[in-house]
Amino acid sequence: MRDRDFSSDERPIVKYIPDLELAYVYQRYKETHDFIHVLLMYEVSVYDEIVVKWYEMAQVGLPSATLSAFVGSFKLNYQEKQKLLETLPEILKRANKSEFIMNVYFEEHINTDITQLRKSLRLL
Repeated sequence: MRDRDFSSDERPIVKYIPDLELAYVYQRYKETHDFIHVLLMYEVSVYDEIVVKWYEMAQVGLPSATLSAFVGSFKLNYQEKQKLLETLPEILKRANKSEFIMNVYFEEHINTDITQLRKSLRLL
């Protein structure tokens, strides 16, 4: 996270979701998003963001991730779309075989070796 200048604490508080339980789920989703980037080894670019959204869609199933995955794909140029088509089977496979990412207490793994964490979450 430090290498990419990410901080999950900088995510704005969820608004407009009146149900407190749903608001918490969405807030946690937003907070874990940057960790997912790091664990999947994707940078911050439009292409990488869309790949991460496909992973999140398959893992979590939230409408915002689904919408971003599908609609965001239209923003890619031809080469990026081709690359995405090649990447999708692998990223969806990783999403289906890995631990449910929303259940991971990342706060407890701040000092865990990243490769070991990826292995324990079945992301490698």
